[in-house]
Amino acid sequence: MAYSRDSSPVLSPWILDVYTDLRAHLSEKGGGSASTASSHAPAITRKEAIALLSGAGEDAVTQADADYALTRLLERGYVYEVDGELRVTDLPAAE
Repeated sequence: MAYSRDSSPVLSPWILDVYTDLRAHLSEKGGGSASTASSHAPAITRKEAIALLSGAGEDAVTQADADYALTRLLERGYVYEVDGELRVTDLPAAE
């Protein structure tokens, strides 16, 4: 199993794809960067995120996979929750 510098397991590529899709959606929704950590940062409920990620399209995943990916992203800090809404964190690229 591959590990990152912080000794945490590296996320699977498909989970990182889910993050990329969610981040792109929130960037479009907010009309700018989804990485802003203010109260005006674009947000989505978990239920909406699961529906978005499991919708039609070539990148769609099952609802169970979307839920699993969101949990992993929350645990690793790629996504955070404020007042029941999910927001994405803009993390630097791994070296």
